[in-house]
Amino acid sequence: MVKKGKNDCCLYYITPIPVITMYKIIASLYRFNMRGANRSIPYFATLTNLLALFTLCFFIIIGLLNMQSVLNFWHTGSKSGDYLIGAIVAIPLYLLMFLLFPERKMKEREALLTKKEYKLGLFCYVLLLIILMIILFSII
Repeated sequence: MVKKGKNDCCLYYITPIPVITMYKIIASLYRFNMRGANRSIPYFATLTNLLALFTLCFFIIIGLLNMQSVLNFWHTGSKSGDYLIGAIVAIPLYLLMFLLFPERKMKEREALLTKKEYKLGLFCYVLLLIILMIILFSII
């Protein structure tokens, strides 16, 4: 409990439990990619991680709505055609990610992370990924 002000001797309020936000998860991913194997391209690697997360959410929504027929356009019969459709779909998604998560903001948030928040952010990302995969495989 924390006092509300200097002159308010009897007014107390309960401090909220610290909650890890998506921004801290993104900043943790950015720091991880800065130090890992992707240190030459940390921003692009972080966007790829986020795109994988949002793609899982998209497939969960399609599975819950029972609309698997929406994905029939993807199979053209040849690998090159499938890759071309994948590139056509991925490029606008990367552009959207560039707009939603600018590199400047990632660097600012990454600089503010403590070691504990960094570890908690990576743990939350992995946990979120596992939970989404379990949900996806249970509805398919």
